[in-house]
This record gives sequence, structure tokens and C-alpha cells, in this order.
Amino acid sequence: MNSKQQLLDSLTAHISLYHSQIHPNPNPGTRPAVLRWFSALSVHQRRSHLTTIDANFVAILLQMKQKLQSHGSGRFIILPDLPQPGNSALPTLCYRKSEGLLSRFSEFNCAERAIHEGVELFSSTEGERDGKGDGVLGLDAACLDEGLVGDVSRFVEIMDEITNGEFLRGGDEGRWQRSGWSWDG
Repeated sequence: MNSKQQLLDSLTAHISLYHSQIHPNPNPGTRPAVLRWFSALSVHQRRSHLTTIDANFVAILLQMKQKLQSHGSGRFIILPDLPQPGNSALPTLCYRKSEGLLSRFSEFNCAERAIHEGVELFSSTEGERDGKGDGVLGLDAACLDEGLVGDVSRFVEIMDEITNGEFLRGGDEGRWQRSGWSWDG
């Protein structure tokens, strides 16, 4: 492995560890009101509100899934200001394979597994005969399955774990600007 790649891998591992140690914003903002509203919805309404129709977003999710299937567990960051090579409209997706303890932790992380298994991808134009085949197999929509959003308390626990306690708390976006993430290009 060349020294540039080792440096990028080391930096990525350091940033990942730094990010996991940051504590959530103590000011919850509107979180309680949003959770009360979300809890009052039926399961089907929750799924509807959490459904997105965005071919580029789904394309990024598919790239992540492919990378995980071909290379194993890892971490991702998205660089929205840097398009992928080849005149793509998609932002650059950076991946860092988990090794050692991070890899073993990821294997048994129930929250990560729940998100991975609970995301459903589909075509928003399924059944229409317009002949347009945009995206991979026409996939342009994503939603969460009933099992993931059926129990609001469990859903919030999973989201809190995935976001290191920052779900619906606003977080500190400035932290990413200071972190110096890099990608291999």
C-alpha cells in the first residue's frame, strides 16, 4: 500500500473515532415536539413522511450498498461540492473499509443492521408505461419499512445510535469543516 493511501486511511480512521466521541448538543430544540407529532401518526403516515423520491439520493444508496457487498463493512462520507468523475451529477462518495475492532463492532451493531434491512428502494413510476428508464432499474424512491417505524421509541433509539445521539438535535455542522476528511481519487 502506498504512503498516500496509508495517510488517507489513517486520517479517515482518526476522524471516524473523533466523530464517535462527540457528545450531542444539550439543547434539544424542537425534538420533543417533532417526536410527539411523529408518534401521533399511523405507521403508514410515518412511512409516507419518510419516503423520498430522488434518483440521485437512491443512486448514492445503491453505490453504498454495492461497496458494502463487495468490500465489507466500512464508513462513508459524501462530499456534496465535489462531483464524481465522468460528468456525473452525483457527489463524491468516500469509503473507508472497517478493519479490526471497527469491523467486529460493525458486524454486531443492531442499529446499523436495522437501517440496512429497513430501507426499501423502488420506482416511483412503477406500473407506468412511459418508456423512461432513469436510474438503476428505474429506482428513484426510498422509504423505511413498517418494522422500523412501527415502534417510535425503538426507531428513535436506532436513529440516536446511528447519529451518535444527534438525531433531531441539530448537531454541529461546523465540526465537519474542521475535520479535514479526505478521499482516495
